[in-house]
Amino acid sequence: MKQKNYYFKCIADDCIHYWKIIALSAAVCAMILGILGYGRADRVNHLTEREQEAADAYKEQLAAYDKQIEEAQGNIEITLGEIENLQKYIDEALYMKLDALNLQAATAQYAVTGAADTGGVLNSMVNYLAYGNIQEYFEAELGGLETEYIREILSWSVNGNILNITVLHYDKEQGKKILETVQKGISAHVPEIEKIYGEFSLQQLKSTFYRKADNDVTNVQNGKLDALKNYNIALADYKGRLASNKSSKAEYMENNQPEVMEASAPGKILVVKYVAFGIIAGFVIPLAAFTLRYLLSDRIRSEKELIHTDMPVFSCGSRNEDGISGTVPGIMELKLLAKKHHAESIYLNLLSENEAVIKTADEVAKALEGEGIFVASGTASIKNDASLESMVKNKYTVMVVKAGENTYPQLAGQLRICRKFGISVWGCIVIG
Repeated sequence: MKQKNYYFKCIADDCIHYWKIIALSAAVCAMILGILGYGRADRVNHLTEREQEAADAYKEQLAAYDKQIEEAQGNIEITLGEIENLQKYIDEALYMKLDALNLQAATAQYAVTGAADTGGVLNSMVNYLAYGNIQEYFEAELGGLETEYIREILSWSVNGNILNITVLHYDKEQGKKILETVQKGISAHVPEIEKIYGEFSLQQLKSTFYRKADNDVTNVQNGKLDALKNYNIALADYKGRLASNKSSKAEYMENNQPEVMEASAPGKILVVKYVAFGIIAGFVIPLAAFTLRYLLSDRIRSEKELIHTDMPVFSCGSRNEDGISGTVPGIMELKLLAKKHHAESIYLNLLSENEAVIKTADEVAKALEGEGIFVASGTASIKNDASLESMVKNKYTVMVVKAGENTYPQLAGQLRICRKFGISVWGCIVIG
């Protein structure tokens, strides 16, 4: 017989059956704790001067801790943002991929002639390279490259009426391609400059490609890496401060909270908290009682409880000490089983001598004998040789138990005897 994994089902059945008791328990607990909460909340109107000073000092210290925690959290968020941006730059930027000892340089020179304001024309070109729409050319022509970082590898200078443009790259061909894109952009921008400064001539002098080394590139790269390292150090420091402040606050609250602090909370909120706790306690207490009853007792308490153990149960309706009723469903099932097994007789094993048990057995016996099935019965066959002999002789048996009186060990003992002698147990009838 399976005796495990049925406690929760039984407890759930009890909760449903005794829901009125649970509701009453919750209401009573809520009322009692609500009154206690109201009493504690009312203390705020009657604090002594010393109690008020202690409460105020406690609140001020908590506010100081909260401010420190908020500042640390804010610094952590800012630092994380900086780390994310800087790490993205280090991972993706073309400048960070340059080899300072093997820089591939691509340069172009332009001369501006015939302009009324040569300086204005050159400044317009420089502004176009630094801030203008040349970015659109990069994205259109060089979509596969890291276009948002190209301007960092692009430099320019003005000498008289000469504009010098330089592209530094780690790949010679890519450097050439970027320089060509810059030249296209400048040529396309000339009409816009002429609208402001009038017509002029822009002549390309020469383009050169060569390899060089530049320690400044290494210095810039190391500066970015050092900045990332410093941000990570700062992040660890802020996280340490945050953890320390939270720990200090919790320790302070545990060791220094005045007894009046709970009462100094808003009265309505405190009462609501107490009522809510009372409702929870009102549910928990009956639940704990139901649980203990099943854990500490081995009695069979109901037909439904026995069903949860996977034991077949023949329903004979509700019964009490004064009468028997509703045995028809169970008798019908027994008659069908007898027909299935071609049984001419069965044995009712009464685990109790209770009057209701005996009445039920008599009613079942009369009903089955009217169908031509002989019914023998006896009490506790494990202790009675004659009853045991009769049960063995009839081969088929049904246990009749009294809820609240018979126990699982008693039922298990009877089942062991049946297995030992090869007696087929059809199930149980539970008398309430």
